[in-house]
Amino acid sequence: MNTRFFQKHILFCKGVKILIDELLKKNSFSIHQHSYWNPIEEFQLSHDTYPHWSFFCIEEGEMEYKYLDTTGIAKFGDIIVCPPQYPLFRRAVSPLKFHFFQASADSDMKNYFRVGVNTLQNLERLKSTYNFFAKLSFSEDEYSKQVKAHLIYDISIQLLIENELFILEEEPQIKDEVIVDIITYINNNFEDKISFQELAEKHRINSSQLTRRFMKQVGVNPIDYLTMVRLRLVRTLLIETTDNLDVIAEKCGFQNGFYLSRKFKKIMNISPSEFRKVYRM
Repeated sequence: MNTRFFQKHILFCKGVKILIDELLKKNSFSIHQHSYWNPIEEFQLSHDTYPHWSFFCIEEGEMEYKYLDTTGIAKFGDIIVCPPQYPLFRRAVSPLKFHFFQASADSDMKNYFRVGVNTLQNLERLKSTYNFFAKLSFSEDEYSKQVKAHLIYDISIQLLIENELFILEEEPQIKDEVIVDIITYINNNFEDKISFQELAEKHRINSSQLTRRFMKQVGVNPIDYLTMVRLRLVRTLLIETTDNLDVIAEKCGFQNGFYLSRKFKKIMNISPSEFRKVYRM
């Protein structure tokens, strides 16, 4: 045996584990149960409730579900999320392969997942995650639970990215022409310094009126909307370029890389460097 190679391999594995340990410490999810059904023809009960948040991660087949007044058919790409103590009705439409989790989070789970069905668009990435779940399906030690929790968190970040980009790129149904004009200005000039006081004066209203009308039409205040638009480009540049944070900050309208890093971490719950490591192909 090549002793030097073996020693290097051990050191590499320890280094990877240290990196994983650091990521897991920052995860806010806890896994209480993981069951892998491969496959199931029918459920023993037509509905059930659970003490924790429950996740049905469909890998193959179709599942009919009903939660309160919402009904539908879930398939690969769909994750059904149900709050504690709420009944979820379910039926296997076809032989069903899925991962079932009970989990909790340090903050409100609705900050991470929509109650009901959550649909992911990047199916290749989801398939890779499910492969990891399958490998860990019979591992219930604390370390394995932490890895699974981190993968659930990773799914929540992917949903946030996909849904936010979709919302920002939708054709806005806004009737207030002043707000339409301000939204257009933001999207065309977000990399520059924007004064909402000056924009308000341009439209002959005060800044309080601007904020109130913006909130009514868009659902967020103008500063938060501007930040969302800027962070959309930040994420793209983190994934597609090797630019450092100061360069990205300058391109996206932030004061400097330090301020960008703080803002990114606060909103995304992950640092720019960690985001780049996880999502860069």
